[in-house]
Amino acid sequence: MFNWQMMYASIMYMYLRVCCWCRGTWQGASREF
Repeated sequence: MFNWQMMYASIMYMYLRVCCWCRGTWQGASREF
């Protein structure tokens, strides 16, 4: 039995981590320039 809730939660967690990482790198780049 495949657990869709676990897969959905893991995808959302990874998506939020990528968003936070991209936002942090963009802030760092704008701060440098």
